[in-house]
Amino acid sequence: MAITQTTALENQDFYYQLVKPDHFWFKARVDNLEAMLEENGIDLNGKKGLEIGCGNSLLSSQIEDKYDCVIDGVDLTNASNRVQTRGKFYQIDITDGQNKLAKNRDFIILFDILEHIDDVPKFLNACLSYLKPGGHLLINVPAYKFLFSRYDQVAGHVRRYDSKMLRDHLNVSSLQEIQIRYWGFFYVPLLIIRRFLLNAKKNVSDQEIYRMGYLPPAKWINSILTQLSRLETWLLSGTTFGTAILAIYQKKSEGPE
Repeated sequence: MAITQTTALENQDFYYQLVKPDHFWFKARVDNLEAMLEENGIDLNGKKGLEIGCGNSLLSSQIEDKYDCVIDGVDLTNASNRVQTRGKFYQIDITDGQNKLAKNRDFIILFDILEHIDDVPKFLNACLSYLKPGGHLLINVPAYKFLFSRYDQVAGHVRRYDSKMLRDHLNVSSLQEIQIRYWGFFYVPLLIIRRFLLNAKKNVSDQEIYRMGYLPPAKWINSILTQLSRLETWLLSGTTFGTAILAIYQKKSEGPE
């Protein structure tokens, strides 16, 4: 897995110490996924999934809380504060064809991973080898180049996406697009402010940039941002603007053309 900035891996454990299930963004991400799955009639109950780039497996645990499914996790590093899930964790390189990981998953989760990858086609082809025909690929990426900040640099982001770029990267013959949509409409001003504030910090450590860029300065701000996300999910389903993009693709069933 080609990650361009080693600082992303060096700081990963520090970052996952900051990750809490009540953080507005983690709540919003899984709530938007749930709404999108329901909208498209996709049920994860009874399914076997794989989260690639799972970090400390918080997302897998959130999804398992909502659905009766089992999600294995894969990452290059083993977070010290890993969250318990029904699935297993594998510290492997998913692009290494020598690993023995089962290749029959009902769904694969690539949340906030593609923006780290230099060679997306190679990485994506490796990921899809673990997805069975008819299975679903669930993707989340950060949106819009103009929101790129020092936080993105420290996090090891190669890019932020728009819908066209994401479609270009997912233009694989074995995949069929189900839906792509933006979310985080109310967060756009927040990320614009973050960009200017963090880019002005010249003598601040990478870890401090992580902390400042990720944590709301007060609990009441986190609560407000959580409520704004719920309002967006209720009022603005399918918005064409936001700070992130969710996508659902399906692997085409094998058979005669």
